[in-house]
Amino acid sequence: MDEPASGPVPAPIAGSEALAALWVYWHGRRRGRAMPSRKDISPIDIPKLLPHLTLVERLDNGAFRLRLVGTAVAEAYGFDATGKTIDEILPEPRRSTAKEHYAAVFASGRPMFNRNRYRTSRVAELVVSRLVLPLGDEFGRIVLLLIGHVFEFDTTVRGEYGAGTAAYAAGDHLEYLE
Repeated sequence: MDEPASGPVPAPIAGSEALAALWVYWHGRRRGRAMPSRKDISPIDIPKLLPHLTLVERLDNGAFRLRLVGTAVAEAYGFDATGKTIDEILPEPRRSTAKEHYAAVFASGRPMFNRNRYRTSRVAELVVSRLVLPLGDEFGRIVLLLIGHVFEFDTTVRGEYGAGTAAYAAGDHLEYLE
C-alpha cells in the first residue's frame, strides 16, 4: 500500500485508533479533492478497519441502503444488515436521526462525526461513535457514505433507560469535521 499524505486528525476522533486511521486513509485518498472516489478506496489497504465499516448508498427513492456491514458492526447490533434499508432495520427515533445525518453528508459533502448512546436489546448501554465520510464518482458527486463505527458497551443500567428496553438518546454529539 502506498502511504497517503494525511491531514491532522480532528480532535473528536483523535482518541479512537480505528476512526483516526480511517480519517487518515480517507483524507490521503482525497488527493486535493473534496472527497475520494469509491474507486480510490480499496479493502486491501485497510484490512484492520473493515470490521468497523459500513457502506451506505442513497436509492432513487431517497431511502438509504447498507451495501456493506462489517463484522464488528453486525456483532454490536446483533445482526448483519447488509442489503437492508434504514427503514427496515431501525426503530424510531433512531431511524429519523440516521436519515438526517446521512442526508446532511450527502447534501454538504462534509465529513461528520457523531456519538450516540442507547440501550440494546441485550440490556447493555451502547455508545457508538461514527465517522461518516462521503465518497464520490468521477464527477465529484457523492455516491456512497463510508462510515467507521466504534462501540463502547456498559452492562450497568444507567439513567432513564429501563432494563430490557430499546431506548435511544438522540443527538448526544454531532459535528462536521474539516
